[in-house]
Amino acid sequence: AYKYRLFKYSDLNVGDHHFEMGKCTPALFIPGSGGSYRQVRSLASHVLRTMGENCVDFYAVDFRGEFVAFSAPRLRQQAS
Repeated sequence: AYKYRLFKYSDLNVGDHHFEMGKCTPALFIPGSGGSYRQVRSLASHVLRTMGENCVDFYAVDFRGEFVAFSAPRLRQQAS
């Protein structure tokens, strides 16, 4: 199993818009050092509510809240 995971954010309260999965513009949220993949919720929710007919698929990387700002080996591990 891999140490890190990728999540797809879904806001079920966007309205009556039903888009086919994979047909929307992808957006990747990468949290900063010590950040959480859950932070994508507020950003994605706002964007999805204001985009109108446009659709965006939000994905977030879970780095498990690791602090990597001063650790080059951990940063390289996250990048691979």
